[in-house]
Amino acid sequence: MAERRKILHVALCIAAVLVLVLAFPAAALIAGFALPAQYGATYYGALAGMTDKLYEAEGKKIVIIGTSSVPFGVDSALMQQLLAESGHDYAVCNFGLYGTMGVKVMLDLAEEAIGEGDIVLFAPEVGSQTMSLFFSAREVWRAVDGHFGLLSHLEDNASELVGGFPAFASEKFSFYCSEPLQGSGIYSSTSFDANGDLKNVRRPQNVMPGGVDANGTISFLEPDDAFVSYVNEYCARVRDRGAEMYFSFCPMNEAALEDRSQEKLDAYYDLLHGLFDMEILGDPADSVMESGWFYDTNFHLNDAGMTVHTVRLVDALKADMGDPSPTEVELPEMPELPAEDVPAGEGDVSDAACFTYTAQGDGYVVTGLTEEGAARTSLVLPYSYEGAPVSGFGANVFAGNAVLRELTLQENVRSIPDGAFDGCTALEKLIVLQEDPARIYVGLELLRGAPSCIVYVPKGTLPAYRGHYNWQYLWSDGKVRESA
Repeated sequence: MAERRKILHVALCIAAVLVLVLAFPAAALIAGFALPAQYGATYYGALAGMTDKLYEAEGKKIVIIGTSSVPFGVDSALMQQLLAESGHDYAVCNFGLYGTMGVKVMLDLAEEAIGEGDIVLFAPEVGSQTMSLFFSAREVWRAVDGHFGLLSHLEDNASELVGGFPAFASEKFSFYCSEPLQGSGIYSSTSFDANGDLKNVRRPQNVMPGGVDANGTISFLEPDDAFVSYVNEYCARVRDRGAEMYFSFCPMNEAALEDRSQEKLDAYYDLLHGLFDMEILGDPADSVMESGWFYDTNFHLNDAGMTVHTVRLVDALKADMGDPSPTEVELPEMPELPAEDVPAGEGDVSDAACFTYTAQGDGYVVTGLTEEGAARTSLVLPYSYEGAPVSGFGANVFAGNAVLRELTLQENVRSIPDGAFDGCTALEKLIVLQEDPARIYVGLELLRGAPSCIVYVPKGTLPAYRGHYNWQYLWSDGKVRESA
């Protein structure tokens, strides 16, 4: 039977290729809509269940709309329980996913489910994509794969979806002919519980190098006018349905803030209060939390942080309702930041003389190139220097180097600075030897200024890199491949 299924699978692939050659539009429709869903095991796959819960919820609802900080940061079952204990009966619905889809997607998908007596907490992450009308058809198609009825809520972006469909269909077909896209670590649909909370995989402590994602610094940017207008119009429609809408700050890693002053927070509060036709819930200072409460990004909380943020959100809601009763719950202690991960064993140090170093902690960081290193077309960042570990390299070590063609990064490197290869016009291969994508941090601008560069990861690890939150944008652009 298994052999027969395999033969049928191969036959369908061959048939689809023939159709693709003879009639591309028809082939795209077949690949996009008729083939089995290929993204259900990934983080994208959680969208359908999240939407079903929202539309099936009975009675009054609290709908928390945002991006990935929502399922990482709010324990909806705990929130629902604590509010009920104070006499406030609401079904709490987390409604946030990938920020790379755009927050407008989540707003549009939720709107028709909002009704009389509901409360909407709008909690976008602070950033240029999430505080704008940014919309990525590529990510949306992956999230609705196999649940195409969701598209009926996204008619405002129909032209973008049509334009992005051929690429989606081609990508989906390639996965069908090989294997479906898998999630990586916590970034899989099975990590979500029935409430849409990320609680099926433990997040015991901060796993970021030094407790902060250096590529994800947070600055309080002013939202653009189109975004403000859209959100205010959305708020008006919500009120017409008999619901109320609030702006709620998402959790923010204090160590990632470019300006941590109370004056800056107050000024941003005043700015948003003046722009949006809704109240801002609670004190924004309560959303600025120490690094120990976070997990793997500057917006994603660990288990303990999720509980603390949820209780603060409950207190803010009760205060707005005029309820002075204390919230009876035992808060967890903040997990300690783990000791710096010093690489064990020995690695390649053959090019150690090509770099300059600065002592940091119990080891070194690379801070520049020697004359010999600047002339080399191929380099291996050393694993150690003078017997002590090398933990990484500075953002300007390679920037502007128009000679380097190949760079190898060993498992000792935990983070690659954004723009580190700006001006590296000759760079063709960035070889990453780390097998676990969760242990090497990258931002959206990893390859900025290096147009010909491809990242090569160890053989057998491409599925994990494809499914990981920090890497999915790079492989989507064809910039991550597997070493031979």
